Amino acid sequence: MKKERIISYILVYTFIFSLYACSENDEFEMGPSPESLEWQANTNVKVSATDGTTSYVWETNLLTLETYPISDILELNFELNTIEKFNNISQIELWVNAEEKEGYNYAEPYNYTRKLFISITEIPENGKFSIQVPAEGLYDLFKSEFVNDRSKSHLLNGDIYTFTWVVTHVDGSKYDSGNNTSPGNSFSIQVKYQDYLPPVMEGTYTYEYLEVGPGMVNLGIAVGTTGTIEILLTEPPGTYFVSDVNFSSWFLSNTLTHDFFTGLITVEEGFYNTTWAILSVEGASIDIYWQNNFTGPFGWWGVVRITRESGVGFPDNLYTAGTRPE
Repeated sequence: MKKERIISYILVYTFIFSLYACSENDEFEMGPSPESLEWQANTNVKVSATDGTTSYVWETNLLTLETYPISDILELNFELNTIEKFNNISQIELWVNAEEKEGYNYAEPYNYTRKLFISITEIPENGKFSIQVPAEGLYDLFKSEFVNDRSKSHLLNGDIYTFTWVVTHVDGSKYDSGNNTSPGNSFSIQVKYQDYLPPVMEGTYTYEYLEVGPGMVNLGIAVGTTGTIEILLTEPPGTYFVSDVNFSSWFLSNTLTHDFFTGLITVEEGFYNTTWAILSVEGASIDIYWQNNFTGPFGWWGVVRITRESGVGFPDNLYTAGTRPE
């Protein structure tokens, strides 16, 4: 026990002596302060896109097969942060490189050559500025390098444009974010193509009765009776509200669904179990046979022609599961 106590004392005194020796004889060297580093080590540029939009978007209408831009101009916001006074910064250059899917710069050997997009020579006092970046402007920079066919559209799905920046001091020294691969030292814009399923059935319609069941006279409906209904998209891509599925017989509003790819139309009316049967489609007009629970006992049914007031035609694949009874 006495021996163990002696060893403990030796360890404690050894530790105290070592600590004292370090504090007396060794100088602890702190890392360099930010102010003592080159100004480039304390400089960065933050980049963000207005509304968070970082893609050029092209849309293809699957009904008309037209392709058109939804967003082809982006606004980028820049914020310079540096220990230098802004009046010591002579300019900020924005450089860009490109990659096209299965084309230019998509695989090795990569071309790291950048092209100058814009030079900012008047730095605002707060270091913040914004620029407009049109898609066509980026295409123009690389049109001689791109290898894919761009006769129909200058921007193709999967194109990527990556920005880096060079900040120049009045003494000629530079900070180039392209030499730094860490996050935040570049900003990319991608081109995206997406399909659009238009609201095929939406619109204001006039209707006219072409045929009526024998009991319809009791409801004040005859051949030639006209009226108006609304079909409004409620849930894309194909769920609609119908203001009157019985065409003024009971003024029942309910749901219509349309399968864009098959053309199937379904009317869901649970109170009288109203159903539609499409008889023909021509231009902006559809002939419809409707019936419900009272068709058999009371002869309440009709054939109406609905015509979209805008004149926009329908695809000719529209159909219903039910058909007009013989």
